[in-house]
Amino acid sequence: MISTGTLRTAFNFPPLQALMALFWIAIFMAAAESLARTAFPSSSPVVTLALVPGALIGYYTFVRVIERRDAPELLSPGLAKELLAGLFFGATLMSFVIGILHVVGAYSANGFNHPAVAIPALVAAVMAGVTEELLIRAALFRIIEHWLGSWLALG
Repeated sequence: MISTGTLRTAFNFPPLQALMALFWIAIFMAAAESLARTAFPSSSPVVTLALVPGALIGYYTFVRVIERRDAPELLSPGLAKELLAGLFFGATLMSFVIGILHVVGAYSANGFNHPAVAIPALVAAVMAGVTEELLIRAALFRIIEHWLGSWLALG
């Protein structure tokens, strides 16, 4: 029989902890998607957007249950201000890149669609950004950095 101390030691081994974080968060994302599919059609952007709270809840519960710590990175003071600043600077940079491509002749707008056409793309972008940040930076990078140091984690 495996003792609780042995199990806790295994949970604290960084490669296993990183793998568990990926699976833990993925399970919560799958559960959120399944729940959204019961209320909305599969093609609805709401189903894709449901992955975001699933990932956030999965990360939070992983940090609380497995790592046994608070998750101040999820609810820091000034979160709304930083989010709005990030959205503004991200949109500005993307607009700048598209503007440069247009000036050099590599991009041209050939028409306009209804703004609702952009909703699925925006939802997919938000979902991809949030889940990538949680999985790679908040979970994997933090665990590897704690284990091997910043330089090796960045490499």
